[in-house]
Amino acid sequence: MSSSESAKARRIGYHKLFKLESKLSLDNMVLFDEFGEIRKYNNAEDILQSFGEVRLKIYKKRHQFICGKLEAETSRLENQFRFITEKIGGVIQCENVQTSALIEQLKNRNYESDPVESWRKSIAKDSGDTDDEENEPDFTYLTSLTMLDLTEEQKNGLDLKTKAKLEEFQAFNKKTPKQLWLDDLELLEMEIGV
Repeated sequence: MSSSESAKARRIGYHKLFKLESKLSLDNMVLFDEFGEIRKYNNAEDILQSFGEVRLKIYKKRHQFICGKLEAETSRLENQFRFITEKIGGVIQCENVQTSALIEQLKNRNYESDPVESWRKSIAKDSGDTDDEENEPDFTYLTSLTMLDLTEEQKNGLDLKTKAKLEEFQAFNKKTPKQLWLDDLELLEMEIGV
């Protein structure tokens, strides 16, 4: 580019010279909606409104999912703590008994089948990924604890862990799906430096 052409480009603007700018018509805003169907929108605000409604539905599902997971994890820890406490206190007898007798003791003492696995199965069932057959209770999360897990120190550590998980669940459960979305937007703004 010669000096005269360069001066002309600066005068009219490089974006116009290289045709990097164009006008956009907002008369025909047709997009796919959340159902995959073509929909005409009147203005940009309608598009944002539709997006917000869909996004909020997803955050509601996310909130339910995480609440269910935290509740199941809390329940599992509470059952493990109660099991260790009752084992140390001699309420539950594990030595020299058949597995079926131990399972019966756990059922009689109202222990839940593995809450985390039960939650996972309910999620899979809701999404249609599994069949509806009932399974035997799963107490391996209790029966597979090692001798070291049955010590007073481990029991105290598990108690702290249980209380922390319960606090996490309660704090999360107080949040609304809208608050989750705002928290995510705040994190995004921090990451990109806005």
